[in-house]
Amino acid sequence: MKAEELRFGNYVLYDKKECYIAGITYSGVRIFDGYGFDKTTPFGCIKPIPLTIKLLKRFGAKHFDGESWELLNNIICYAECYNCFHDKDTGVELKFVHQLQNLYYCLTGEKLVMSAS
Repeated sequence: MKAEELRFGNYVLYDKKECYIAGITYSGVRIFDGYGFDKTTPFGCIKPIPLTIKLLKRFGAKHFDGESWELLNNIICYAECYNCFHDKDTGVELKFVHQLQNLYYCLTGEKLVMSAS
């Protein structure tokens, strides 16, 4: 992943484990898992988390209509032909969790966090 794609609090995968970004430097990121795991690692060692309906629900999205979900008055739709979600108002493609978090932050000024389930 590239540094310019990431913000503090973004969820990523490290060694197949969900972690979140707690710090960003020129050479890598500091990641936590919320249970005591704390590591600084190069950007190449982390991977994006593919966005799924299950994860949208963990962020608080509610089913809207068909393959659409509502998250804080924004409609997130699934585009089967592109195999990705997109924000209906902005047209931004959302393939990964960190992209949804970044869009949410840009639109609201607040961090988007997952529930524990």
